[in-house]
Order: sequence, then structure tokens, then C-alpha cells
Amino acid sequence: MKVLAVDDDTMVLDLLEQSLTLFGHSQTLTAPSAEKALETLQGGRTRVDCFLLDIQMPDMDGIELCSKLREMRAYARTPIIMLTAMSQTEYVERAFAAGATDYLTKPFDFLELAFRLRMAELLVSETHRVAERQGELAKMRLIMGTPAMPRLDHPTEIEGVHGAISYTAFENYIMQLSRSSQFSSSVFAVSIGDIEKIHATASASEYIYVLHSVAKAIANTLNEEGSLLSYRGNGLFVCVSHQRSNSTADDIRSGIDQLLRIRQDRECRGRTITVAVGDRASFGAISRFGALQPIHRAIVNLGKAGGKNNPTFGGAARAKSAGYALVAPAMPDPDIFEDMLRETLTSEVALIDRNASPIE
Repeated sequence: MKVLAVDDDTMVLDLLEQSLTLFGHSQTLTAPSAEKALETLQGGRTRVDCFLLDIQMPDMDGIELCSKLREMRAYARTPIIMLTAMSQTEYVERAFAAGATDYLTKPFDFLELAFRLRMAELLVSETHRVAERQGELAKMRLIMGTPAMPRLDHPTEIEGVHGAISYTAFENYIMQLSRSSQFSSSVFAVSIGDIEKIHATASASEYIYVLHSVAKAIANTLNEEGSLLSYRGNGLFVCVSHQRSNSTADDIRSGIDQLLRIRQDRECRGRTITVAVGDRASFGAISRFGALQPIHRAIVNLGKAGGKNNPTFGGAARAKSAGYALVAPAMPDPDIFEDMLRETLTSEVALIDRNASPIE
């Protein structure tokens, strides 16, 4: 995997280059500024598989560079890991909203960096595998402007909606907020009713239109709360709010429902779009290995709010994240969830240890 590290501190660049070589990434490129990084990529002569970006740089910072990379078609889905001393929620949210895939604060643990790079490498491999499987039919559909139908359980990325990020980035975002002990933050889930029927009877364009309409309604309803959201698959959205809000699940559902009606999105060729909203799940005092528990609790709350009677709920529990096998809502025991995540982390670290020498 070819990595481009961008930092205005040459000592950090040297350290990253040496460390990444030990991790097995011998094709590491470096740039002392955002401008130099863009020059390296100019003309498409150099193809990069993963970016490591510092945030605080003169002239153009790492968040702006991240946005510019996402505007480039070749790097719209490429993993971007922010390596920065800025741990405040403001910077974390801006980075993920700009398209960051992951976020690691300085001084960072090199074993953890190796793990994040391993996750990025798996994401790159999966992206290439999916692209190869598209075949000639998918290519023709793309040329003709007709999208291929996403899988029902696939965590589809919603484009063109402010605050909507990929599910891989959303999990990493939650983990970063958990490390920062953002106790005022909360997570809640929103499900689309009859999503299996919609997926089975709608065209690809109609299905994507439904997802986009609901995502936009969620974003507009939560406009004042500074939220990020992601589509997890099976009609399930997960959302983060940073402010202590008095709005209840019913308030949010009513707001989404009203916006869908106002924009005349409630009817999609005879299909009525309905949503269910679960109560907020606060971050609370959770361990590092249990960092994804807020997502789990948010989905459990959705089930308590009536999701169990909604076919969306059972399907949503089966959706898998990129890199982690998430526990289903039928397993509410947090100890089980934590053990599963620890087992995943341990296996990945062991894999890294077999392929990299220890750092002195």
C-alpha cells in the first residue's frame, strides 16, 4: 500500500517514514505542506492508496486538504487518516465532515497507528474487490448514468447531504469522541419503515432517492445540534449530537416526517416513507474497548421504541461494519460486546506483530 504523509514538521515525517517501513509499507511518500502534496498528485502520475494528514499546517491546513482530496475523483474513497495534536471536538467533527476516514491524536502510539493502517489496507482491498466485481454491466450503467442497485445490508455512503459520512468513518468518529470523554454527546438511530419492500420493488435510482431524502430530512431536523450521521444499511441511520438537547425521539421523528411532507418526498411513486426514531444513548463512562457501545445502545433503544415490530430492526442488526463485527441488538450485554471488540483488536494486532518488527 502506497502512503502519502503530509506534515510541516520534518522530524515527524522522518519518523513516520521509518515506522511505516517497519510496518511493511515501503512505498511511503512525504510532503512538508498541503501544496506540495497536491503537486505530488498533479497529473495522476503518482497513485496513492492512503493519506496521513496533519491538521495544523501553514497556508492550507489538513482539513482543507482533506476536502480537496475528496473533490478529486481518484481519491473520493481513499482512506484519509488525520494525525494531529488537535483533540477538541470542533476539529474532530470538522475533519470527519470534510471526509476523513480516521483520526489519531499526537503523541500517537505506533502500534495503534499500525492497526489503523491495517484497517485502511483492508478497506483498500475491499474497495478494489468490489470494483472488480462490478463487471461490464455496472460499467455501462455508470456510463449511462443509471446507478447499480446497492445491497440492502450495505452501508451506502450518502452524497450531497451536509454532515453525512461513510459508516467506516462514523465508527472511527465515535471511537475518537469516546477517547475524548465527550459525555455531553449522544447517539440515536433512525429506521425507514418497509425498507425491504422498497428495496425489492424500487429501481436503483428510486431506492437511492429514498435514502437521500431521509438523510436530508434528518440533517435538517438536527441542523442546530451540529450532528453527523451515517447510513448503516437495512434502512438504519445512526446519528451523533454534541449538545444536550431537550428534543425527544418523538420530536425528532415529527421533524423528519414534516420535512419529508413539505418537500413532497413522502410519496416516492406510491411508496410512503415512514421513519422510527430511538431514544438517545449517551457516551457515559466507557472503556476504550467498549468505544462503540453507544451505537449498540442506540439500536437497542430503537427496538424499544417499536423497531422490533419493524422488519428494518432485525435486518439492521445483521449489518457489518468495515473492520468490526458489530453485536446484534438481541445481545444487550455490554460485556459480551466488549469481549468481541477486544478479540477483534487482539487478532489484528497479532497479525501486525507477525509482519512488523518492534519499534525501538
